[in-house]
Amino acid sequence: MATNFGGMGRNFIDSLSGLFKTSPGDNGQQKPSDEPENTKEDLNIGEDLPVSLKLSNKKREEIEKYVFEKFKQDSNRDELEQKWKRNEKQYFGKTDPKVFPWEGASNLHIPVTEEVVDDLHPRFMGILLPDENEVIKPKALDDTTDVKSTEKAGKLIQWETKTHIPDYQLELGDCIKECLKHGDGIRKLGWQRKIRKVRVRELDPETGERRAVTKFVVKYDGIKAEHVRIEDMFFPKRAKNIQECDHVIHRSYQRLEDLKGLQKDGVYVNVGEIEKLFAISEDGRLSGGGNSKERGPLEEIDDLIQGIETGGLDDDSGEIEILECYGLYDLDGDDIEEECIFVVAHVGGRALLLFANYLSMLFEHLERPFIHYQFERVEGQLYGRGIPEKLRALNAEINTIHNQRIDNGTIKNMPFFFFDPVAGNVMKELFLKPGKGIEMTNPRENAYFPSVNGGVSSDFGEENSLMSHVEKLGNVSDFSQGTIASRPNAPKTATATQAIISQGNMGLSYTARMLQISFGKEVNMMIALNQQYLAPGTVMRVTGEDGEKFESVSVEEIQGKFDWIAVGDPESIDKEFQLRMRMDVYDRLVGGNPIVQNDPAKVWAVTDYLLSGISSIPDSSKLIGSKPPMPPISITPKEENARMMQGEKLRPLQEDDHQEHIQEHYTFLGSPQAGAMLPEYRRIVVEHVQEHEKMVKQQGGAQQVQPVGAQSPPALPQEEAPAGFGPQGAPGIEALLASIGAQGSEDDIIG
Repeated sequence: MATNFGGMGRNFIDSLSGLFKTSPGDNGQQKPSDEPENTKEDLNIGEDLPVSLKLSNKKREEIEKYVFEKFKQDSNRDELEQKWKRNEKQYFGKTDPKVFPWEGASNLHIPVTEEVVDDLHPRFMGILLPDENEVIKPKALDDTTDVKSTEKAGKLIQWETKTHIPDYQLELGDCIKECLKHGDGIRKLGWQRKIRKVRVRELDPETGERRAVTKFVVKYDGIKAEHVRIEDMFFPKRAKNIQECDHVIHRSYQRLEDLKGLQKDGVYVNVGEIEKLFAISEDGRLSGGGNSKERGPLEEIDDLIQGIETGGLDDDSGEIEILECYGLYDLDGDDIEEECIFVVAHVGGRALLLFANYLSMLFEHLERPFIHYQFERVEGQLYGRGIPEKLRALNAEINTIHNQRIDNGTIKNMPFFFFDPVAGNVMKELFLKPGKGIEMTNPRENAYFPSVNGGVSSDFGEENSLMSHVEKLGNVSDFSQGTIASRPNAPKTATATQAIISQGNMGLSYTARMLQISFGKEVNMMIALNQQYLAPGTVMRVTGEDGEKFESVSVEEIQGKFDWIAVGDPESIDKEFQLRMRMDVYDRLVGGNPIVQNDPAKVWAVTDYLLSGISSIPDSSKLIGSKPPMPPISITPKEENARMMQGEKLRPLQEDDHQEHIQEHYTFLGSPQAGAMLPEYRRIVVEHVQEHEKMVKQQGGAQQVQPVGAQSPPALPQEEAPAGFGPQGAPGIEALLASIGAQGSEDDIIG
């Protein structure tokens, strides 16, 4: 038994049975009310039970009709499905049979589209899931979210995306691949709890013998993130946003036995109605009623690619078509539409309601559990545009030029000709082959071989011109694909090559940013699911600078609202470019900057920066040791005055000119600007002077400065004066106060 909270579709097979508590004896059977309508009080059944257990027959039929009608309207999209089929065939290079200009003519598909898609796919995956420890950095969205919660949320996402969630990176990769091929990719998030019944042998403490026992174990308890094929998602005709449109329908297929299990757990209702519509054969298949699984346009292409024959008994898989509808509906009859979830079985031309509830009961984040990724947005439309659609005309033209060149060579090697049928004992048709002798009277006069036009060099020029357009549209090049440039006008120098790669990366930046925005929404939804369903005592494995370690995480530790900052970018996945950039920084700072050259700590920092860009050196300290201490930075007394005015506490350095500092600080204390300071801030200045005086004594005394017109600064109030200062302070400080004058403007005091 696996429980998926909101992770319906194929992942809803064992779904929701742990989320909703079933009253003893009800066994998930629907108990329709005799009332003609349901009220809010009727549906407030408590214990988190699905609303479908309390619906009246009339309301149930209304919902079934609502979902069925929406599905029929949204299914009318033949033109869109034909576009998906063309995209898929173009990517896989499947061409229609060719009989023109003759049967058997060249029919090669140049894999331009496949090359562009396969080049961009790993680059975008590297941007979304970089090799760094942090996949994406969290940032508190408001002042109610503390730093510890932010750090813990970041570690949780790192653990889930890298190791915990099954097949997370594979499923995300499938989504991005479909996004490139068709312009759109859909992700679906829910919570899954897999509970398995197992039979194990345990040691009996009384007898000391092993005996077989039955246990229920939790195999997995966490987020289920899946890729939903675009052909299984249905939207209203003029939808523009997956969260804001009137409704969303997700189509999936489930076994009848799985549906029975969900009814037994008290989640589904009306499963018995499905059995009444069909006769169940001995092998468990459904027969009659047109239950054969309807194949989508992309599944048809999948079968074509894999060489699977369609039709026949194997198409009757015994699976039931399930429609999950997420939309606005007045479920409780108060004339206010609320976001609801309906699950219906589409069998025999009918829709049977299996599940109904409010969206908020499953998802406290109040959003439909779908994330929409797009390669290229089309203004005002929900569906985007993919690589095949952008390159379709160019790819077709390149195919034509190439195949015409092959056909031209074929004709030149085996030319067609005309002959006089009475000029000898010849057949109506002749086929040439090496070494074959053909009997003919006077062939020079009785046979004619027409000349064949067409130049190979001009064809190559046309192909190169078209390929340059492909590179511009796809932001790819030979260099980005890791191959030597094949076009004649390709750059030959390293600088020009890097310029092309950098320009291509700039072209990808916008698309990458759009994908990262969708990924940020996905991460936010993951955090919301954890805040709702994370089990107590969860322990995660975190990888950081100090290696791997295990940390506990709880719902209370990840509370708050977060923003997510992308780590990857198009240039970050180019390791060679990153290394060259680091080497350039190293040469400029260590080789030509005296500020860095004369400071061992800074040289160490720059060297560490260089080595950290080399993946084969995980720990630079093994080569360059630990970081040397940074020397203290001395600042002028006027700068100290300005910073202490803001309440900053500063410690004197042994290298300071203490006499200069003491004089400047006491001059400042006698100024009107110091008189306007808060008492606690003035105390900071006084304590700072005391520390200077102590250092003077430690160094063997100090010369007293007697400026002309010396004037003692006003004394601090007695309650503000620290020990050893002021009227009752130490003699050394008192004498210094009397000997230092205070004249000059405020600008002179604070610089």
